[in-house]
Amino acid sequence: MPVVVFLLMLVGAIIFFSNSEENLEKNIRNVKQSEVVNHTGLYSLTIDVTPSDARVFITNIKPKYHDGIKLKQGFYTIKVVKKGYETQKKSFQLKSNQKIKIILKKLKVITNQKISKGHVWKDNESGLVWQLNISKKTYNWDRAKEYCHNLNFGGYSTWKLPTKKELLTLMTKKSYKNRDSNVGKTHIKKPLLKSMKMEWQTFWSATEEEKNSPNAWNIYFDYGSGEYYDKSNDNYVRCVMVK
Repeated sequence: MPVVVFLLMLVGAIIFFSNSEENLEKNIRNVKQSEVVNHTGLYSLTIDVTPSDARVFITNIKPKYHDGIKLKQGFYTIKVVKKGYETQKKSFQLKSNQKIKIILKKLKVITNQKISKGHVWKDNESGLVWQLNISKKTYNWDRAKEYCHNLNFGGYSTWKLPTKKELLTLMTKKSYKNRDSNVGKTHIKKPLLKSMKMEWQTFWSATEEEKNSPNAWNIYFDYGSGEYYDKSNDNYVRCVMVK
């Protein structure tokens, strides 16, 4: 009987030391892997986009994105842009080598007389694409430029304050009745008439009287005229898409 007990104890000891040795090896491997990760500190990132020629940006880093770019662990924001498609932004945390797929939706651009909230309008005469529904707020000239630069509207994020020449393409010799206007009429192309629900219809352009001048050109769509005006004053803004 003592012999049997001894043999059982011996077998248990062998199993114990065997498991201990195996666990020790696993711990050593884990430590080594951890040391490797902490030593390099970089992970690869690939962004698979559709359509394939869309432009990809990582907005919170200086290096330009390329497939397989090596980045430190952390939070990043992706921006994917293509003309004619809705811009997409995606924030994520990079903790390992990662591949992200982003599919852009095609944007519907209005090219007829129909006005639909949330869309842009393309003027077939000039080829310019305009913000259809405008802000009810007014801005001084510097704020107007900033507003258009930061605008994300209709799935696009590439907007700017129009030049004098671009803004003049919207003004018409013929006037349309407009009960909201202080003079009861508006000189603007008909597809945009419904967005002109303000008493004084003065809009900024990006054109300065001269470089660093205190004045910039604005248009009075109610009177069908324009002039250079002090930049410190507040006017309405309609942004145009960057070509």
